[in-house]
Amino acid sequence: MVIGILVIVFFLGLEVVSSFQRAMSKQSARATEIVFQTAARMAREGEKGTAWGVYVPYDEVSRRSDNMIIFSGTSYATRDTTRDIVYPISRELKFISFKDDPASSGNDHEIVFSYLTGATITAVEINLEYSGGAMVVTIPTIGFAVSEPL
Repeated sequence: MVIGILVIVFFLGLEVVSSFQRAMSKQSARATEIVFQTAARMAREGEKGTAWGVYVPYDEVSRRSDNMIIFSGTSYATRDTTRDIVYPISRELKFISFKDDPASSGNDHEIVFSYLTGATITAVEINLEYSGGAMVVTIPTIGFAVSEPL
């Protein structure tokens, strides 16, 4: 009887933890859209007098990252590092495809929003997978990020 109760408690606890992980993973997927919107807004508003972008340092094998970085400048490589804003994300989130160029292989890592317009050079599409779902974040050349569940 005691063993039966312990088994039930164990499996209920396991389900609660699993449900929590799925919720956090889904929240990270939704947060990606907000990070892109924030960088675009900063560029449109002319904050600090520069373009702004987002860099995602995901591993190209596992397709996972633990953060996204909003940066000031026209590229991540030449950015002003003192202005970096780091947003943590769930390691359960996978960047299946990240394309900021139609000819891209899907392994891009950064998007830059132009100073005062918030526009991007090309339309961007980012396909994400998370525990229990998938979504796509689309950023047209006007720079307004939107997401849709798949």
